[in-house]
Amino acid sequence: APVLQLSEKRSVAAPRRAAAARRRRGPRSRQAALGRGVTRVARGLRRAVALRAALKRSACAVLRHGFCFSRWCTWGIMPSPNMVPQVLTEHRSEAGNLNHFDELNPVADEDPNRTDDAPVAMHQAALLLDSCCLQNSKRLSLKSVGINTLPAAIGKLVHLEHMDLSSNPIDSLPAEFSKLSKLRILFTLGCRFRSIPPVLGQLPALSMLSFKSNQLETIADGALAPSLRWLILTDNKLSALPKTIGRLRGLHKLMLTNNMLTALPDELERCTELEMMRAADNRLAALPPFLFAMPRLAWLALAGNPCVQACTSLASSPRSVRLSELQLHEELGRGAGGTVRRATWSASPDAPAVAVKLFNAAASVSDGDPIHEVHAAGAVSHANTCRVLGVVDEPLGLVQELLSGYSSLGNPPDFASCTRDTYVAGTAFAPPFAARALAGVAAACAHLHALRFAHGDLYAHNTMARFALNRNCELRRACLRCLAEAVTTQRTRWLK
Repeated sequence: APVLQLSEKRSVAAPRRAAAARRRRGPRSRQAALGRGVTRVARGLRRAVALRAALKRSACAVLRHGFCFSRWCTWGIMPSPNMVPQVLTEHRSEAGNLNHFDELNPVADEDPNRTDDAPVAMHQAALLLDSCCLQNSKRLSLKSVGINTLPAAIGKLVHLEHMDLSSNPIDSLPAEFSKLSKLRILFTLGCRFRSIPPVLGQLPALSMLSFKSNQLETIADGALAPSLRWLILTDNKLSALPKTIGRLRGLHKLMLTNNMLTALPDELERCTELEMMRAADNRLAALPPFLFAMPRLAWLALAGNPCVQACTSLASSPRSVRLSELQLHEELGRGAGGTVRRATWSASPDAPAVAVKLFNAAASVSDGDPIHEVHAAGAVSHANTCRVLGVVDEPLGLVQELLSGYSSLGNPPDFASCTRDTYVAGTAFAPPFAARALAGVAAACAHLHALRFAHGDLYAHNTMARFALNRNCELRRACLRCLAEAVTTQRTRWLK
């Protein structure tokens, strides 16, 4: 009690004594006091930073042993402490619509398809899907979480539109999956499916289906939903397509690269909306007559099949280049076939600045084996084509001339446009520019056709241009990546 009374008396008199002391000390003392105040602020900031780091460590510890989600539909699942949590974030535009999501893929020390943590992951996934907080979710990613079976609780997410099950040892889907009546997009890349589950044929809104790099051997009748517009079956073991594929009257894009197909079914003729088909690296000995009469088929890739003459170099092969001769710099572009980087070539003093394209693994490339593009590089030589200066043997790649100051005419297709390029809002091209661009593209394609090559991916986003700085956007130079059929990133150019 005496101490309390003393504190109360001091609390009343302390402000008066402090004010009198400040008047006696003068300006110099006030500067010292200001310095002490700055020190206190800095100390407080350091404490705040330390507190934030502690909270971050606590959050990571929670994620390692379970899952969490927030009011903005951000969630993660962690099957083991060795993996970085899987996070899927949905962003809302100014209008309040869900436009896109950012996905931070997990990084594992071991094979992501391992099954030792599957029971733990299954328990966490069941808890997550059974949570009432996700019942209104539109997008869900369970990529690389280690589950081998999808819980039946998935049927409760009736508002789901986009789902990613990639890189999991899953080989089947539960019957409750048929309740996802609004599901439009499904990815199962790198799973273990041997056949497409028939339950998918019951989804009325499914428009895009990807079973890339699975172990598909057969497709059951009725497993393909009639609403499909985009079907990806790349890198599997399919020897035949089902006759029911003729039901897909709205199919626009069909990816069949790197399978064991020996023939195309006659029922494919009923897919009158088909615009793109990639069937490279199969065993097609002959092509059905109707294929070239399909009304909308514009992109066709057939390299690596017996029905197509072997793609051999018609001219001297490009120079062989060791990767040690190249100093790789920043990334210039990335596509399904590989990555293009700016580089310095020590063995070429005349043109040390080059572009180097390093290909992805052949089995995972939807355009076909990259060796087709390498072979074509020795045959194509035209004023409208980008020069290939050399070939990198290990890893496989191409050394090309560096094009500075160029930009793509368009952007790649998205989920909605499927096969059509996308453009920034308000993009318009003047008629003189369009005429010159089309003439240059036609000249490059005529050169390819004379060599018995066909381009399988002729797009505006594969066409590079450099414009004059005026309102009419006059074309000075442009290039078209145009080498062999199903080649997406080779560039060709033409002069004004």
